[in-house]
Amino acid sequence: MFATSESIIILARSGLSAGSGAYSDFPWGRRILAKDAMSLATPEALENNWSRVWQFHHDCCVKALGAMPNAAHRTPAALTHPNVIARIAFSLPPFITQNVDGLPIRALKSSTPDIKAAGEKNPLQMHGSNFAPAAPPVGTNGSLPPHTSWP
Repeated sequence: MFATSESIIILARSGLSAGSGAYSDFPWGRRILAKDAMSLATPEALENNWSRVWQFHHDCCVKALGAMPNAAHRTPAALTHPNVIARIAFSLPPFITQNVDGLPIRALKSSTPDIKAAGEKNPLQMHGSNFAPAAPPVGTNGSLPPHTSWP
């Protein structure tokens, strides 16, 4: 299948980290966590209760730091290995992840040196990272300009 493909993209869906236990012991559970995340991922939520938004993301970071990448994180990382990719494609395909917890990046960094080197430009974090939040400039009131989308 790969050998006849003109273009390959490695896409890691969100939810890969559930197997690592990153969110399993939140007091409110995964279903509520997902609902809570969606309600907090708006400019209005940040404007109305910025402390709650930052606390939520801080809690997610703490849980992610306590988790280890699992096989679902390591498999896409392995596909970036030069010896593997040379058998299935002409060049390194883009590695795009929906995960914001940093586990796919940790999977790349914990790999062999050649995987680390190949993955330096990868993955593209589609939804950003909880470890690199966008913060309002110092001295502003923290509100976002009209028509600004929150990452």
